[in-house]
Amino acid sequence: MRVSLVTVLSAALLLCLASVATARPRCETALRHVEAIIDVYSKEYPSKLYPGTLKELQTFAAKKGTSLNLALFSEFTYKRSGKRYTILYTCRDTGLGGALGGARITVH
Repeated sequence: MRVSLVTVLSAALLLCLASVATARPRCETALRHVEAIIDVYSKEYPSKLYPGTLKELQTFAAKKGTSLNLALFSEFTYKRSGKRYTILYTCRDTGLGGALGGARITVH
């Protein structure tokens, strides 16, 4: 039985697409979890709004009985500046990256 090169390449492409399709939701789920922890933090510490460092965020998550699964990311940086935070990430399985952030605006 002969298998054509097109068949082999098509199968390989489908496997890659399936891998990317399952990896992306895992990263998105992990990011939603991080955002949920940040939201809880901002409610408990309204004067601070956001954790100052990633270590502080991880410590807070541990106090709440959960952990941050950052193993899904090849890059994950958290930075707080004033009343805003920024997260830059790259999903390990897909190589796709992005940014998240939040800011509180005070109205007088």
